[in-house]
Amino acid sequence: IPGHILKCRKCPENVKQSLSDLKTRHPEQMARLPRGSQKVFFRRMWKRLHNLSGGEAEVKLQPPSSEGRPDVIEQAPPPLLQREELNLSTAEVTQQSASNASSDQVLLSIPEDDEWLNAYDCFFRQRIEVFCATVEQVEEHNRDETSQPILEGQVGLRCACCSRIPKAAPDKILVFPLSLNLIHDSVRQLQVLHFESCPSLSKEERQAYLQLIKGDFSISPTSIKYYSVAAKTVGLYDSPNGGVECQGGRLSSSLRYPLDTSDLSRKRASSDSYEDDQKKVKI
Repeated sequence: IPGHILKCRKCPENVKQSLSDLKTRHPEQMARLPRGSQKVFFRRMWKRLHNLSGGEAEVKLQPPSSEGRPDVIEQAPPPLLQREELNLSTAEVTQQSASNASSDQVLLSIPEDDEWLNAYDCFFRQRIEVFCATVEQVEEHNRDETSQPILEGQVGLRCACCSRIPKAAPDKILVFPLSLNLIHDSVRQLQVLHFESCPSLSKEERQAYLQLIKGDFSISPTSIKYYSVAAKTVGLYDSPNGGVECQGGRLSSSLRYPLDTSDLSRKRASSDSYEDDQKKVKI
């Protein structure tokens, strides 16, 4: 369309000049946006066209960052399990775990997930709890000589659904990511080890899960990086002692740091960090 307008003999010259100026500035503007922004834009447009967002999201701007551009914090609508093969009643299922979470539970999911991740990732993140290892959990975990030793207070992941049910023995399946970069891998590990046969999923959640695994859940570098960036919003960081820890040594569901999308730079970051973290994993 822009190419036609620039050549159209019926188009006013001032319009052509304005469009030409915009095309000149476009590459520079795109370079300042985080990777994955185009996908986020199309996801928002899809919801507006199909009336799935439940209204316009409120957008707030923080003061400009060091790079001279404002940071956007968007109060996104509740995550929806929207795909062409899923209907609205199934979409509502994905919110059950987050709405049923107890006040002291800290879930891996954050409001921005729905715009940066596909429905597959959102489904699991809303059903995964972040916790700090207790002395008993450390002793139990370290008895297994094939596992990477952990320390008290180290951050782990477990099923949030089973964690709310004492009889479900949630401590049986605990995953401890060795770094923020490996949280994505830990979620996939938890999915295979636990969610395939989780006894605490409702019938509706099980049906939604079976539908999701039939769809598209491709993994992109931006999605993997997003897991690391999003973890920082609940106070997680890479510990110098190995593994992941939380600010102040205590997790809180009321604590929320802004999502720093500048970490999702459009310039391809070196993969050395991720590859180094992969080497830490014991096979």
